[in-house]
Amino acid sequence: MTPIDILAVFAWPLAFLGIWIFIVACRERTNRRLPRWLLLIMAAVLFFVPLSTLAFHSSETQITATAFTFISVFIGAGFNVAAAFGIWGIRQSIKNPGRLSKGKQVTLSLLSVVFAVLGAASIIYGARQLTGDILLSRGRVEGVVQQAQTTFNRRLGYGYRLKIDGKSYWATAAAFDGVRVGDRVRVVIGAGSGMIYRLDLIDEVRPPS
Repeated sequence: MTPIDILAVFAWPLAFLGIWIFIVACRERTNRRLPRWLLLIMAAVLFFVPLSTLAFHSSETQITATAFTFISVFIGAGFNVAAAFGIWGIRQSIKNPGRLSKGKQVTLSLLSVVFAVLGAASIIYGARQLTGDILLSRGRVEGVVQQAQTTFNRRLGYGYRLKIDGKSYWATAAAFDGVRVGDRVRVVIGAGSGMIYRLDLIDEVRPPS
């Protein structure tokens, strides 16, 4: 097993532990035991470090797509929590006049709306990536590889990208390795993420290097 394969075994339990600590940190009574900021840091580290490593470096498309989905959903949840705190602050200022000025109430209201919109968008986007790949029929493309590019990309690992018959597709190392420009290939594309899930060489006739 590679180090990434070993990490994949422990990454998901650690991520769920981070989510649990995040939920605990949002409860008022935890202040008596550990500072809330310390719990939030622990939650972020346990969640983001293993899943980010998988999303950035995994050679398996399913692991990459799943890790990215969890990160997007968690970030969206964080925005929603920030919006909830903003709404709570507004309600407290209404109950206790003079606690916040009108200007600060307006600012807090606008920030709460922005956070709520960003949170919903992040959750929907992340969920769409994975559910689309799982529930919707995957596309199939057949053509000639015109370009094979490798660049680091924070969304999809190292940023493997294949251009097939004029259209570019994101890929991971599992689909990218062994492919050269000029190869005729048949690929399976995730409906949600648009990533290559499977790549087969149709023939081995390649132009001379």
